[in-house]
Amino acid sequence: MSEVQVSQSSASVLAEQSLVLHRQARSILEKGKQLAEQSAREASRCGDVVGVLSAHTAIAGYFQASLGNHREAEDALRCLAAGAEALVDTTQDSVEKMRIFQVVLDAQLHHIDLLVSRGGSAIDISILLQKVEANPFYLVHKGENQWSSRAQKARAYLDQRRHVVAA
Repeated sequence: MSEVQVSQSSASVLAEQSLVLHRQARSILEKGKQLAEQSAREASRCGDVVGVLSAHTAIAGYFQASLGNHREAEDALRCLAAGAEALVDTTQDSVEKMRIFQVVLDAQLHHIDLLVSRGGSAIDISILLQKVEANPFYLVHKGENQWSSRAQKARAYLDQRRHVVAA
């Protein structure tokens, strides 16, 4: 067997393995999405509107986007953030307000992540980032990596875009 044949055979095996892994990953994502949908139904049964919004934010931000439904994910995240923002004034409970602000933050950060990953509009990202940085939940928790690293990634993307435009 020549080196070319061995190389082609190896490439074929790697391609098959890659396809199997892709199918497994997609299956895991689908299962995760189903569990998040179940969580949304349970929150709804309990009358937990914020829990429903949180579950749907996870569905849109993690699962829809990862499954390739980018436009649907963007639209859902935009609506979820707006819907959660509308709830803030409906409660006087400070703990509930922070839960709502966390859902808004999650939706906006997922939206930013999606835009950055797809080379989205610097203006849209900048507007969302300003909202994130003014969010009361973010202001309390911005020192935590899960929040700050995503905002920093967006800032780095915006800085990179500015350098490209300036060049």
